[in-house]
Amino acid sequence: MGKKIISLFAKMLDRLIGPGMRNESITDLTKASKVGKSTLARARKAEAATRINTLEDIAKPYGLEAWSLVSDVDPDQPPALMTKEVELRSWPLDGSIEYDRIARLDESQLELISKVLDPILKQYEAGARSPATPKGRRPKDAV
Repeated sequence: MGKKIISLFAKMLDRLIGPGMRNESITDLTKASKVGKSTLARARKAEAATRINTLEDIAKPYGLEAWSLVSDVDPDQPPALMTKEVELRSWPLDGSIEYDRIARLDESQLELISKVLDPILKQYEAGARSPATPKGRRPKDAV
């Protein structure tokens, strides 16, 4: 582990251990994680690197993944994972082509669709005209 990661991990442990937290002390976390008290104390003081399997053991009682202990992510507000619901909400072709139909296509089929759609989307993004706007007419919001 590099010094930055060791420092991030120490800060994360400070945020996770203390009064009112799930583990109020290193002793509590030792019982929950089965990681030695001295290992946790050194990690909390940023005195030593921690093995990946030890990170996993420490993360488990919090319901976290090991990576989240060595990142700037707030454990109380982790980034949202891409779920089917989020994918469907962000699907631009809502109503015209169902996401599930596209999701089943293989790589070569997706490439073919991409080759067809890319020029149309680039033209639209440049503000020239939307795919639904007749040739020679500008969209209402275009300047």
